[in-house]
Amino acid sequence: MSEVESSFPERASEIEETTDVMVLEEIADPELTLPVWEATGNADVDSALELMQDIDPESIHTHAEILSTVHGRLHNLMSQLDR
Repeated sequence: MSEVESSFPERASEIEETTDVMVLEEIADPELTLPVWEATGNADVDSALELMQDIDPESIHTHAEILSTVHGRLHNLMSQLDR
């Protein structure tokens, strides 16, 4: 049983293991790369998502902090929808 299957034994039959991994040999030209997201029209959501533009692919140590901040902002916005 794999690590994934042992973590979710009730869903083990649904898990497909793969060994295929795609690795880019060179960094893509930023001018040719499409944005990860498109503007939503909601200024609060867009400002949260814009923080992801600050992710430096060379500095993996900053990713968690930025993504946590984005998650927190989006979570707060979604929580306000219930009110």
